[in-house]
Amino acid sequence: MQSFPPADLASHVGLVLITDELQAPADFLIHRFLNLRLKDSKRSRCLFLSVSEDIERIKSVASKSNLNISQNARFKFVDVYSHLEESEESEEPDASSRDTRLGLWRIFDLVSTELRSGQEDAKTLVILDDIATLEWLGYSVLELSRLCRALRALCLKVVGHTLSS
Repeated sequence: MQSFPPADLASHVGLVLITDELQAPADFLIHRFLNLRLKDSKRSRCLFLSVSEDIERIKSVASKSNLNISQNARFKFVDVYSHLEESEESEEPDASSRDTRLGLWRIFDLVSTELRSGQEDAKTLVILDDIATLEWLGYSVLELSRLCRALRALCLKVVGHTLSS
């Protein structure tokens, strides 16, 4: 019997953009992709870039699927918001000179380093969760779309797949 979403959806597409609303969140899709990737293949990894989701909630949902991500070396969680705050603190205090692209490109560099540090034949699923929050924080749609395109290109180059919501 076919499951939803198909297990190989991220493998065929490269970039999957999931849109949802507060009244109808699509978290189940993200957790399903995470579960499929880490359970089905011993050679795959997952890099979870979270803007607003707490690691404890991700662990809790994963544990309901018999997946222990806290002890899984193939899973890496990155709190995007904390990295963006660090980049803002290291910049000049003058708000008019603030370049929001620097923070996003630090996230891109972090992903690039992580993807290149893994096994060469391992496929990595990169999940960027809640990109809309970044827009609410003041990042332009152009900057965010450039980040998504750059992540997609990087994942295609380094044999990874991107899932963005």
